[in-house]
Amino acid sequence: MPWQEGETLSISVGQGYDTVTPLQNALFTAQVANGGKKLEPHYVDAAYDESGNEVYKWQPSEETFLPVDKDKLKFIKDAMVGVVAEPGGTGHAQSTRKITMGGKTGTAQVIQLDGNAVCNGDRCKDHAWLIAFAPADKPEVAAAVIVEHGGFGASAAAPIAGNLMQKYYEIQHAK
Repeated sequence: MPWQEGETLSISVGQGYDTVTPLQNALFTAQVANGGKKLEPHYVDAAYDESGNEVYKWQPSEETFLPVDKDKLKFIKDAMVGVVAEPGGTGHAQSTRKITMGGKTGTAQVIQLDGNAVCNGDRCKDHAWLIAFAPADKPEVAAAVIVEHGGFGASAAAPIAGNLMQKYYEIQHAK
């Protein structure tokens, strides 16, 4: 079925048919936070044999940037900071932490489970999610948190992301 014009508005606010992985969400968040520099996820920086000789070293490819206007990326980043920093923001409860962060909460609706067309009960609660980066002024880390059947992103996923960012801060900035 072709894309319908009305779907553009729905997808722009996170509704509709959207299939992304947590890694894709975290990568997107990091790229928005860093001004659009493309990143390549990788699992290992280096590997060594039993004698301690380096047998593999990850090498990033040439630096490239997302084909998006830098002012638009800055607007999105600032809005994500506002989600946490501004009273009334869905992530504002995380603003009391030692590390400042930006984020976007979300709720992925569960409409069916195990082939049942209608889903009711706690087992069918919506999935809660949050994408976040920190520190807000000079981002170093990004994350995507999804809590299956957790309800709302602000109450289920945001505290987990806040704890992750706080632990990162404590480890990286320990004195």
